[in-house]
Amino acid sequence: GVKGMQTKEADYVQHLFTACTHDYILFFTSKGRMHWLKVYEIPESSRTARGKAIVNLIDIAADEQIRSMLTVQALDVDDQYLLFATRKGMVKKTCLSAYKNLRRAGIRAIDIAEDDDLIDVNLTDGTQEARRISSQGMACRFSETQARAQGRVTKGVIGIRLGRDGDYVVAMCVVDKGADLLIITARGMGKRSNIGTGIADQDR
Repeated sequence: GVKGMQTKEADYVQHLFTACTHDYILFFTSKGRMHWLKVYEIPESSRTARGKAIVNLIDIAADEQIRSMLTVQALDVDDQYLLFATRKGMVKKTCLSAYKNLRRAGIRAIDIAEDDDLIDVNLTDGTQEARRISSQGMACRFSETQARAQGRVTKGVIGIRLGRDGDYVVAMCVVDKGADLLIITARGMGKRSNIGTGIADQDR
């Protein structure tokens, strides 16, 4: 292989995607705000360059972190949805067109409690299945069709009940029926499991 990007000693590559020049890149922060850039607004660099800090391109607070990034060609579409997941198990589904009124300072994407954080955001077609994974290995899978679309500045509903002390959601992914799910722990252990074709309210 060849080096694709220069990184600092404690840094690592987390997101990799392709996009066209005029696509939107949507940035979602831990506090539930959404910022955006056009692809052409990001300075082009060489293959081995380190890149530019995101805080120099969008206006985010010092206590916020980028938790998810998505690329879309347009925002005024009614057949695509954003699916949100928070650390304390809340989930929210909102039509993508609800975010079309963009502001340079960013907009609120989801209403999050003070003791909660946004974990992940997925782009869906409104009929897919999603799975949330907790830090203690619990998983919950549900069909999007069971959740009604809500407005932009709403909290959502309970997506997974975390019964163990100290447990919290660490990831969410949209899955295809019959696909395999690969889970990797913080210490490098990995397990591959078949998703299955059924829809379970809660899997252990």
